[in-house]
Amino acid sequence: MAAPGPGPGTQDILDVGGGQSSRTRLRAFSLGAVLLTVGVLAGFEARGVLDAREVARDEQRWLTAAGLESASGLGPSTFTVTVHNGGDEAVEVLHVAPVGWRATTEPATVPPDSWVAVAFTVHVDCSAATAPGRSLVVRVETSSGEAEQVLAMPYTPAALVYERSRVCGAGPPGTGGDSASLAHP
Repeated sequence: MAAPGPGPGTQDILDVGGGQSSRTRLRAFSLGAVLLTVGVLAGFEARGVLDAREVARDEQRWLTAAGLESASGLGPSTFTVTVHNGGDEAVEVLHVAPVGWRATTEPATVPPDSWVAVAFTVHVDCSAATAPGRSLVVRVETSSGEAEQVLAMPYTPAALVYERSRVCGAGPPGTGGDSASLAHP
């Protein structure tokens, strides 16, 4: 018996490209490269977030601030600051004040990985109060005891600039009683 071989009506086909054009292969390769790049960048970003949390724990920083607003319903000199607890345990906020200002605070508990608005009332002494800045001093209590932390705000709160101007009147540029204080955080 003879070995089967090509005969009439049979065809040998060698398919190495899957019927794809070089353009289609280039698109697939490009998509793969983009996905790999995005994955690597996402990994670096996630690592950066984890590093920031580790640094915060190592330096005993528990809170971060998102913003400060006037709490007009609570009184003319009352504000709220929204804080996030990035630690593993609840933190009791005992006192909040803009750097160089006096204030009274309604204590608030901030559970782990939570956002809470903390209310405080400023007492502006025009001869002593510094121009509003981007920092708040916060005294907290944890299971380890009391500690003080300076919270950096993303910007100079306009509500504090207005409050100092309202109580003390307009002052020279940079003193908090003018719009220049807002332009230079």
